[in-house]
Amino acid sequence: MPVYNPPLRDMQFVMHEVLHVTDEFKSMPQHADTDVDTINAVLEEAGKFASQV
Repeated sequence: MPVYNPPLRDMQFVMHEVLHVTDEFKSMPQHADTDVDTINAVLEEAGKFASQV
């Protein structure tokens, strides 16, 4: 069975360097406190889940 290793660095690069998602989140009051560390943690946990399914 193949093993999936999510490309976390690539996803982080696109989200932070290309899309600047933290700036977009700051413009939305309900997500204003979302920072880079929170986004990276969510990506990491989603990657762990995806690799186990």
